[in-house]
Amino acid sequence: MKNFTIIRKLFFITIVLVLSLELSAQQRMQQSGMNPSQFQPIGKISGTVIDAQTSEPIEYANIVIYKWKDSTVANGTVTDQKGKFELTKVMYGRYFMKVSYIGYSTKRFDSLTVIPNKTEITYGVIKLRPKNVNMNEVVVQSQRDALTSNLDKKVYTVDKLMANSGGTAVDVMQNIPSISVDADGGVAVRGNTNINVLVDGRPAALAGFSGSDVLSQIPASQIESIEIVTNPSAKYDPEGTAGIINVILKKNSNLGVNGTLMGNAGTKGRYNSSVNMNLRGDNFNAFTSYDGRFFNMNGGGTTLRTSSFPSQSGNINSTLDQNSDNQNRMNNHSLNIGADYYLADKEFVTLSAQFRFGEMNNGSTIGNINYSDPNNIQSQFNRVSDGVRNNNSGNYTLSYKKTFENKNQELTGDVMYSQSSMNSDSKISQLYFIPNQTSTLQRSLSDNSNKLWLIQTNYVQPLGDWGRLESGLRSLIKELTMFNDYLNWDYSNQIWGASNLINNNYNYKEQVHALYGIFSNSLGSFTTQIGLRAEQVFVKGMSYVTNQTYESNYFDIYPTVHLRYNFDGLDEIQLSYSRRIDRPQNRQLNPYEDRSDSLNVFKGNPDLRPQYHNALELGYTKTLGKTSLVANLFYRLSTNLISTISTLLPNGVTYSTFQNISKGKSYGVEFIANSPITDWMRLNGNISYYNNSVDDLGTLGGETGSYSWSARLSSMMTISDGFIFQMMFFYSSPSIMLNTGGRGGGDMGGGMFFGGSAAQTKMKEMYSMDVMIRKDFMDGRLALTLRISDLFNSRKFNTETTGLNYYMINTRKFDSRIVNLGVSYRLVDTKGRMMDQEKQRRIEEGYDEL
Repeated sequence: MKNFTIIRKLFFITIVLVLSLELSAQQRMQQSGMNPSQFQPIGKISGTVIDAQTSEPIEYANIVIYKWKDSTVANGTVTDQKGKFELTKVMYGRYFMKVSYIGYSTKRFDSLTVIPNKTEITYGVIKLRPKNVNMNEVVVQSQRDALTSNLDKKVYTVDKLMANSGGTAVDVMQNIPSISVDADGGVAVRGNTNINVLVDGRPAALAGFSGSDVLSQIPASQIESIEIVTNPSAKYDPEGTAGIINVILKKNSNLGVNGTLMGNAGTKGRYNSSVNMNLRGDNFNAFTSYDGRFFNMNGGGTTLRTSSFPSQSGNINSTLDQNSDNQNRMNNHSLNIGADYYLADKEFVTLSAQFRFGEMNNGSTIGNINYSDPNNIQSQFNRVSDGVRNNNSGNYTLSYKKTFENKNQELTGDVMYSQSSMNSDSKISQLYFIPNQTSTLQRSLSDNSNKLWLIQTNYVQPLGDWGRLESGLRSLIKELTMFNDYLNWDYSNQIWGASNLINNNYNYKEQVHALYGIFSNSLGSFTTQIGLRAEQVFVKGMSYVTNQTYESNYFDIYPTVHLRYNFDGLDEIQLSYSRRIDRPQNRQLNPYEDRSDSLNVFKGNPDLRPQYHNALELGYTKTLGKTSLVANLFYRLSTNLISTISTLLPNGVTYSTFQNISKGKSYGVEFIANSPITDWMRLNGNISYYNNSVDDLGTLGGETGSYSWSARLSSMMTISDGFIFQMMFFYSSPSIMLNTGGRGGGDMGGGMFFGGSAAQTKMKEMYSMDVMIRKDFMDGRLALTLRISDLFNSRKFNTETTGLNYYMINTRKFDSRIVNLGVSYRLVDTKGRMMDQEKQRRIEEGYDEL
C-alpha cells in the first residue's frame, strides 16, 4: 500500500508538471503573437548542382535533408533545369543533407543548422563527380555521430568499432557509455546488472539462454547499433531494474546479390568466421547468415578467507586458502535464414528462423587448504572438475507490417516460438591429502529444456493536431523443465551408483499478458509522451522431488512519462519517470537444496515476491558546433528487494537462501561528450558518478552503500584514405558491491547476510586499453584489421569482502590480452545497387513507397 502511495504521488506530480509546461508553452506563443495551431517553420536552404567535369547544371538531382538525431527524412526536393534547388519551411534544428544523382558520387553535408538568427542557408555551387559503379558516399565535413538521443532511448552506432574484429556483443558493450562488463561477461548499466536484453526488439531469452549467454554468442560484426533504454516507455516489458539493452543487427536489403565474408584469428586459440548474404528482387528479400566461433578461454584466481567463531574455550580461528585454474573450450555455430515478401506497397511479411548449437568443454582445478595456524593444517584436498555442455535452440518468427497513406499510421504483429535444450555431463573428484582418506568421484547429469511463445501486436494512430496514440497487446508464455541427477563412483565394484545427494527435478511455468497505451503530442518545441501498461502474471512451479507446488498470480500497472523541450532546435532538456519490476527467477524459487559443492549449499525460496522500482531521470543535451554534450541525473527508489541470506558455519561451509527483506535507492550523474577534434580525429568520452545503497531489514541489518565512478575515452583517427586507428581506455574506481539475490546480480538486490549481518565486498580499481588498426582496399570492399585487447594485460578483478566472523580476499584473472587479425570482404551487386539507388531516390521524392 505504501508503494502504491509513492507511485500515485510521483505520477500526480509528473502530470501536473506536464500540464504546467504545456500551458507555459502556449502562453509564450500567445504573448509573442503566435497561435500554436498556426506555428510554421521559416527556414530556407538553397544552392545549385552542376557536373564537376563539364560545369553543366544537373536537372532532377535529388536533395534530401535528414534529422541529425535519428536520420529520418525532414524535407526534400529536386533541382530545376538550371540545377537550382530551394527547400523552404524548414523547422529549427540540426540536419545533414545528401545531394545525389544517378551515375554521380553522392555528397553529404553535415552540421546543417537552422536557428532563429540563421534561417537562410545558401550552399552556392555544389559539384557532383561522375562515376561508373562505385556508390560510396563522399562525406564533406565529418562522420555521423556515434550517439543519437531519442525521447526514450540512446542509440549508439557501433558498426565501425574495434570490437567488430573477432569480438562478440560483450566486447562491443565495453565501448558503450554507462555500461561495464565483469569477469564472467555479465553486463551492467550504471553498476546494475538487472537489465533486460533484447535482440532486434525481441527477448534474448527466446534463444533459451540468459541475456549474458546470448550476448557472448552474437558476433560483433553483425551488430549495427546498440540501444540503451534506461527509462523505457510503456511499450516495453517493465522487467529489469536498470532498463533495456536492445541489440540491432545489420540488415542488408540492396537489390541483387550482396553479402559479407569475414574471418578472424586470434592468439591463445581464438578463431571465428562469418558469412552474411542477401538476395533481393522487386517484391522479396531473402537473407541468410552463418557464424562459427572456436574459442579457448583460460583463467584462474585465488581466495584467502580467515574466520573466527566464539566458543566456550575461546575463539576458533581458521583460514581457507584456495587456488584455482580454469580451462574452457567453446565451439558454437549460429545460422539465420529468412525472407521478406512485399504483399503490396507499404505492406510486407517476414518469416525467419534462427538456429544455435554448440558445445562447451570446461575443466577446473581448485586447491583447498584449511588450517588453524600456518603450522596446523586441518585439511587439504583438490577439487577437480571436467565436463561438457551441449546446447541447441531454434527460434521461429513470423512478422507483419503495414504502413498507411499517412506514414505515421502503422500496424505491426509478431508471432514467435522458441525451443531450446541443454544437457551436460560433468565429473567432480575430490583428492584428499590431509587427512589421508579415500578420494570421491561424483557425476552430475542434467537435461534442461525451455519453450517460449511470444505474441504481440502494435498499432499507431495519428490524431492530427492532437498528437498520436500507440497501443498494443503482448502475451509471453514460457515453460522450463530441468532434470539433474547425481551419481557416485563405486571404487569396489567399478560402477556408478546412487548418490547421497538429492536429484533436482523441477518444472517452472510463467505467463505474462500485457495491454498498453501511449499518448504523444508535440506543441512547438515541447513534446510529451504519457503511457500506461497493465500486466497480469501467472506463475506456477513444481518440484518433482519434494512434490511441492507453488503458485503466484498478480496484477500490476506501470505508468511512464517522458517530457522534452527543445531550445532553438539544438539544445534540449528531458525528464522521464517509469515504474519497473524485477521478478524472482526460477533458481531463486526452486526449493531444491543444492549440495553439489561441498563448501557452498544453496536453497531457493518459493515464497519470494517481485522487486519494484520507481525511476526518475533528468537529461540535458548541449550542441556546440560539431560537439555534443549530454548530462544525465538519475534517481531510483526500490522496494521489496531480494537479499541473499548466507550463514558461514564453523566447518567452513556457507548455507544460502533468498528473502524479500531490503529496500534501497540509487542516484548519480553521468556526462557524455562527442566531438570531432579535427577533420581526421574524433573523440568520445563519458564519466559516471553514482551511489548505490541498500537498507537491509533482517536481523542486525542496516543501511550500507558506496560512491563509485568510472570513465571511458575512445578516439578514432583517419591516418589516410581508408586507414583508421582506434583506441579505447576504460577506468573503474574502487567500489563497494552490494551482493544480491537479484537476476544476474546487481546493485539493488540487497546485501548478502552472514550470520544475520550484512556483508560488503570492495572491488579494487580496474583499467584497460584496447587498440585497433584498420586498412581498407578495393574501394572499401576489402578490409584488414589488427586489434589488441587489454594492451597492458591489466584487466583484473580483485575484491575484499568483510562479514560477521570472517574476512576474504579474492583475485581473478582471465585471458584478456589477445592479438586478433581479421579480414573481411563485401560482395556487391553493382547493377542492383544502381537500381536500388534509383528506387530510393524515387521513394525520397514521394513517387514510390517500400
